[in-house]
Amino acid sequence: MRKLYIAVRMHADAFEDADGEDLLVPGNYVVSVPISLSAAHGANCALDAFHSQIGIKCLDTVNIYVYDAQTKAFLERDAKIPLYALEKDARHLQKMDADAPTSLPAGFDDAVFGREFVYRLEGMRAMLAFLPAKDAKRMRRAIQEKLGPLNRRLALQR
Repeated sequence: MRKLYIAVRMHADAFEDADGEDLLVPGNYVVSVPISLSAAHGANCALDAFHSQIGIKCLDTVNIYVYDAQTKAFLERDAKIPLYALEKDARHLQKMDADAPTSLPAGFDDAVFGREFVYRLEGMRAMLAFLPAKDAKRMRRAIQEKLGPLNRRLALQR
């Protein structure tokens, strides 16, 4: 079995719209999946186990990331695999907190922070299509200035 880490982050502007129980979900989770699974199948397995045990009423209020500490990479779900098909293969899903016996892998928080930062900037880029050309150009430049150092930092971590 190999451990995969799941990071659940609530959107900053979603607190007002979120269901009360959904506010308890954000945090870090660890789950064991069979080592024989590919990266995508491992992500499916981890997410299937997570969603079968942790209910989120409004998925639009959170981002969920699956991280493999061995490869130091985020894993993406394979959309061709039916939902919950690999749930039975996962073991020991638990939310990590001060009382959890397992600690987070080195670099995990930085990697999740970087992913969240890029996610937000990509959202801003998508909005540029609706701005006047002059404003869009100015905003593109500002985004590139913010992304440059982060991209270099993430490249050094790989």
